[in-house]
Amino acid sequence: MPTVLLLDVSLSMSRAVPGAELSSPVADSNTYRHLAIHGINSMLDYFTINNKLEFVSLVILQCYLSK
Repeated sequence: MPTVLLLDVSLSMSRAVPGAELSSPVADSNTYRHLAIHGINSMLDYFTINNKLEFVSLVILQCYLSK
């Protein structure tokens, strides 16, 4: 079954994850962007091992707000 992965690349993804300040000393690993990248990599690793013929599409989303 085809899979579509959506990734938000807006500025809000660089916010710190609440409560994650104590879990990791590296500042970059405490953002929503890092968690999304880690989740996508984990899913692609799973597909590589278990579903070698899986069709995957990555869609990047960014919202612009205008006044």
